[in-house]
Amino acid sequence: MRMATIVGALGLATISIPAWTQANPGPRTGPLGGWQSPSGDPGSGTGDIPGSGMGLPGTHAVPGTVKGAYGLDLSRRIEGAQKLVDEVRGGRILTDRDTRHIRDLMREDFVAWNKQYDLLPSAYRAERNRWLVDAGALKPGDWARQRLDWLNAQRDWILARGG
Repeated sequence: MRMATIVGALGLATISIPAWTQANPGPRTGPLGGWQSPSGDPGSGTGDIPGSGMGLPGTHAVPGTVKGAYGLDLSRRIEGAQKLVDEVRGGRILTDRDTRHIRDLMREDFVAWNKQYDLLPSAYRAERNRWLVDAGALKPGDWARQRLDWLNAQRDWILARGG
């Protein structure tokens, strides 16, 4: 009778192995092989790197970049501002309409920065007044450079506070 119980238990254990492996599939592989694990920090370059084995450890984030979703958004804004500055250097002439658009983008940048970091009203106003000067104070081409300088200063401010 004991032998029948042992054989029955082993049989049930053997039958349950496929069901257990379906419940816990383990790590996935990417389209090019390698492990694909979700990234807890989207701005750091970790996880979801096809063909690179286990991906980069989270402590090796790219220096000079802001972490998280806000960091990705800020990087995109800096990239767009840099592109416009390069176009101005290449001969593109900006109009007063472009100046209004750049100033509107800067206002959006300030609102997003304040919303993300919940600044003191006095500090927010001081920085905003420092960068968003009177529209006639700069030429349209200089406004493109002003926005790029502001975005870089914002990135440096964030990184100085732990980023």
